Amino acid sequence: MNDCKSVAVEVGILCDKVATLNDVDQRWIAIAKTDLQKGFWRSPSQHLRRPMSSSTRI
Repeated sequence: MNDCKSVAVEVGILCDKVATLNDVDQRWIAIAKTDLQKGFWRSPSQHLRRPMSSSTRI
């Protein structure tokens, strides 16, 4: 869990650095940050769950 938080911080810093480069579309940076945040802050128990196969779904 703490490893995930540390990586999330590092990726956030990297996104901020990329945002300062010339010719970078800031809209795509914002989209990337949002999607990354969704992935990093998702419940750790959901990361560990295996997806159900189509035959076991209700």
